[in-house]
Amino acid sequence: MGELALVTKTLQRLMVDKGVCTHDELRTTLLKVDGEDGAHDGRSPI
Repeated sequence: MGELALVTKTLQRLMVDKGVCTHDELRTTLLKVDGEDGAHDGRSPI
């Protein structure tokens, strides 16, 4: 799980650093995706 968290954080930082999106856009989208299953619980079904 630690490796997955590291890769995720690296990709997030790379996207923001390269101007693909802002930190706020990333956070907004994360919250939207989190709620797509009907629960804002920090999880997403596979």
